[in-house]
Amino acid sequence: MSTMFLVAMSVILVAWTLFIKYLFPIGFALASNEGWATYVYWDLWPVAHLWLAWALVARPWYTRMLAAFVLVLSTAMFRPETLKARSSWWKMLK
Repeated sequence: MSTMFLVAMSVILVAWTLFIKYLFPIGFALASNEGWATYVYWDLWPVAHLWLAWALVARPWYTRMLAAFVLVLSTAMFRPETLKARSSWWKMLK
């Protein structure tokens, strides 16, 4: 895979995460006449993906360690019980 493909995918992940985790839940809460942060689960994944995209372009000495850390962290967090408990979508479906 080319580096620019990975950069593009990281930036797409940033845009997707901002929409799914923040903009859509805020819009849903406002449409439901609830507090704007009712369905938002705050995290720093957009920042991590943007940092990874920048690191793949700028190539500082820690790029490979950063990519491995993000891979291990996201893999460790990808468990069905964790996703269901932390997802803001499950709150909206109740």
